[in-house]
Amino acid sequence: MEVHHHPDLHHEKKPWKEYILEFVMIFLAVTMGFFAESLRENMSERSNARDFLETYRNELVQQHKDFESYSTIFHKKIDLCDSLARIFDDGRENKDIHVVERLLIPAKRIIYIPVNTSAYDQMISSGTLRYIKNIPLRDSMAYYKSMMDGLKNYNTQINLMLLNGELEVQKLEDVHNVVPKDTGNYVNILTYKAVMKPYQAMTDRERRYLVGYYEDYVISAASSINKLYTLNKHNRAVLNLVNRELDK
Repeated sequence: MEVHHHPDLHHEKKPWKEYILEFVMIFLAVTMGFFAESLRENMSERSNARDFLETYRNELVQQHKDFESYSTIFHKKIDLCDSLARIFDDGRENKDIHVVERLLIPAKRIIYIPVNTSAYDQMISSGTLRYIKNIPLRDSMAYYKSMMDGLKNYNTQINLMLLNGELEVQKLEDVHNVVPKDTGNYVNILTYKAVMKPYQAMTDRERRYLVGYYEDYVISAASSINKLYTLNKHNRAVLNLVNRELDK
């Protein structure tokens, strides 16, 4: 009968130095892998931050165009509202009724300035802003964003004030045909001419209210122009910093 001999499973004990060496090698391998992954993620995030910064630059360029465009719109609005205020102040509203009909709708136009900060908001929400190490640039971007928010809030408050004043003005003006009735076809409301009945005799109080109403449009438009001018200066300053950062 054949006898099977079991192999000797007892291994010779390693020196303690070999255990230390194996531990050190495993530790270094894990550590190097960790740093390699961290470096890869860091490089990826920096690349994303640059992409976001380029998008932000494009947003600044578009904002500059919007500021210039709306500044022109507000200048025209000042001319319209100032002309109406002078007509009412001189008591010529019925004598110049055709002028009033032509100016009324574009003068009453409520202007909402577009405030788009999506690129900056994405940099905040994604956390990529922390990879921009240029502290003056980051501070300028944050301050510029706060100015944009201020413009948005101001614009909303002014428009609410003007709309509230409109309720009282409608008691003094004939508004039965101040907007196009044909909604089936495109009508440019800025060139639409209202057809109005003559104004009724007004008291001094009512006349002052009407003049003040259109002067409020003038004042708010002038204030908006100043805000746009200031924002445009900061826009150019931030854009220069962004361009320098991207050129590195």
